[in-house]
Amino acid sequence: MKSIILRIFLGTMGCISLLMSIGTFLAPNLYTFECRRLEPLTNQGKCELKSQGILGSESLFMSIESLQNAKVDELVSYDDDFGTSRTYRVVIVTTEGNFPLTRVYTGGLNEENKKRKMVKEIRAFINNQNKESLSIEENQSLIMNVGIIFGVFGIIEILVAVYLPSFSKKKQNI
Repeated sequence: MKSIILRIFLGTMGCISLLMSIGTFLAPNLYTFECRRLEPLTNQGKCELKSQGILGSESLFMSIESLQNAKVDELVSYDDDFGTSRTYRVVIVTTEGNFPLTRVYTGGLNEENKKRKMVKEIRAFINNQNKESLSIEENQSLIMNVGIIFGVFGIIEILVAVYLPSFSKKKQNI
């Protein structure tokens, strides 16, 4: 009876790990925000907010004229075991609304500073019409590495769940 419960548990955890792995591979992992002024000293031109992944790319275009600001969006989470965690993402503020640079928040030792530097670059472009272009890139390919780890553990858990009865039967025959 215990081995059946263990098999069900491991099989379920393996499937969940594989699904998480697939999700990380399908999610976009490269985000760019690029702007180009048609002429210096004007706000005429376009910006492109682009996300790219395995399934292709998606772009959102906006005029430079619509750019108002950029900010760091902070998500604060609390967990009884790990305490408070903070994750960040850059948000572009326009006359049409707010547009996050990435779909996910990221955290880490230097993430807040990295995001603040991006915001500073965007604000400098908005406020300085002499700047002809802007290019910001957020590469989240590390998330794909986490997906690989989830996939490997998922496969191991499923294999153990499938072959667990075989190991216990061999033990009993000895």
